[in-house]
Order: sequence, then structure tokens, then C-alpha cells
Amino acid sequence: MIQADDVGVGVDLANLKRFRAIPEDRPFYDRVYSLREMEYCRGFSDPIPHLAAAFAAKEAVMKAIGIRHRISMKEIEILHDEHGAPFVESPLATHRVLVSLTHTEDYAAAVALALPAEGSLGEKHGRKLLNSMVSDLAHRSDDIDEQL
Repeated sequence: MIQADDVGVGVDLANLKRFRAIPEDRPFYDRVYSLREMEYCRGFSDPIPHLAAAFAAKEAVMKAIGIRHRISMKEIEILHDEHGAPFVESPLATHRVLVSLTHTEDYAAAVALALPAEGSLGEKHGRKLLNSMVSDLAHRSDDIDEQL
């Protein structure tokens, strides 16, 4: 049975305006993203929402696992399967991490759910929980924009 201490949740929100202001040749990209991540994001006509979502996912993963200063962001890869679903590839064998991403015109958001590597709640249930959380987060950011 999973205990509350065994599960970690991380959430992050990235402002696309800030990412659009970063020059494409800036070392930031080399420091944060793997070649596979850059290739995936640059495959879109507008890579910025995808870069921002990957960044938010990396932050969310670090928060969920509680490792903010023990691993570089580049070591946490946010990749996508053949159906486009995001997954985490990382040297952190102590956890299995599920991620869900979304973006609007102004923001990218990610939720990460860190589970014990062994004997955890099913991936289908975990993914359903994540998708619900990230959908709620996206709706809340739209509500905030409407109030501004």
C-alpha cells in the first residue's frame, strides 16, 4: 500500500512571454534541454509553447521528487511516446514519475506525480489524476487572464 510520504506532486507554470524573450542561441537552451527535447520542440512551427511546457515539467518533476539542487535540469528529459504523450526519462531510479502538460497562448503548465519505483498505483489511474489536475490548472489560468 502506498503511504502519503511515498507520493510527491509538483506543479509549475511558465510564462511564454519570458521564453519568447530568450535569444535562440543563448546558452540557456544548452544548459536546460537535451538534443532529443530540442529536436522535438523545434519540430513545431512555434517551438516556444513546447519548450516552456518542457521547462515547466522539469521544474514540476524536481518539486515532486524534492531534488531541486541535486540534479541538473538537463538530466531530466521530457520526451514523448508515439502518441504524443509525455514521459520522463531520468537517472532517478528511486521514483516513477508521470507528467501532464498543457499550454495556452500565454502560459505553459505541468503537473508531475512521483510514485515509488515499485508497487505503486496503476499508471492509468495516475495519468487520469494528472490530466484532471493539469486541466484544472489550465482553466484557472484562463480565469485569471479574464480577470486582468
